[in-house]
Amino acid sequence: EKHNVIFLTNHKDFQRLEKGKLTTEVMKLNYAEAEELLTMLDKPEFDGGVERSYRRSIGVDPRLNQLIITDQQAEVTKIKQIVKKLDQPAKQVEISAYIVAAFDDFAKELGVNWGLSYKSGSQNIGGNISDQQGGSGNFGGNLGSLTSLGVAIPNFSMAYMVLGSGLNLGLELSAMQSGGRGEIISNPIVLTTSRKSAYIKQGSEIAYSTSSNEGTNTQFKEAVMELNVTPQITPDDKIMIDIFISKDEIAGYTDKGEPVISKKELKTQAIVTNGETIVLGGIYEYENVEGSQEVPFLSQLPFIGRLFKKETQQRKKAELLIFISPRIVDTLIH
Repeated sequence: EKHNVIFLTNHKDFQRLEKGKLTTEVMKLNYAEAEELLTMLDKPEFDGGVERSYRRSIGVDPRLNQLIITDQQAEVTKIKQIVKKLDQPAKQVEISAYIVAAFDDFAKELGVNWGLSYKSGSQNIGGNISDQQGGSGNFGGNLGSLTSLGVAIPNFSMAYMVLGSGLNLGLELSAMQSGGRGEIISNPIVLTTSRKSAYIKQGSEIAYSTSSNEGTNTQFKEAVMELNVTPQITPDDKIMIDIFISKDEIAGYTDKGEPVISKKELKTQAIVTNGETIVLGGIYEYENVEGSQEVPFLSQLPFIGRLFKKETQQRKKAELLIFISPRIVDTLIH
């Protein structure tokens, strides 16, 4: 007992209590989140070789992302050494996506035979598909065998495939668009770190009017397609990626003119080698395609040329294809 305070401790800690003076140091972090690091350091099994003391105190300054460490100088030094090893930049992943409306059998020309895979090796997938208007179904498979991956459910089914890194996807898709066999709707590229989500949203807001005692107000509902991806780099530099896709469509209108939105969702996970491309398809839409028919040479004649050509408009069935290409970006620290 000392100064009316009773200490219950072992002999070694008591000696340190008697001999050691406390010191406080502030350690600014460069990459790690201070609160996340504190959670790791507070775990009993995570001592990292540091002898824990009841006198130790580690606080957080979230405003400046700093740790405030209080202990004896030798222990503070050990803690700082561990923190320095943990305060490293996370690997970055560049995710390139193509959202394509493809006509005819363009997917098969790319080697994507929906429902079948001829890729060597083994990649496991799993997940579920849901349609708020039409029920749900599960799908799963192994990309190293001829396995049916798509499950047809009312109004919606989706298939999955992995393409090797040798395909020049941008060139193939540009040729598709030039040949009138489809259209590149969007080609977003996002950069994120391992285990951090990134999302892409594209669509429109539908305006509608509502009436109340205060008058008429304009409200909006979103009809968008959202792609959310969360990559995680494995120790052998493969990429495990969680994929969530949501696609909204206008299904009709209520008697009051409010749009009814049909929502279709897919959630799955895949493991791919760095540089490979994940392809998702099976969503079909109808596109209005404008074109022309003309008689060669005669259609180019002045004045009468228009008599030998005709503008056309077709309503063609298009498959919505989503190509996701994750790539590990090396970060060099000097």
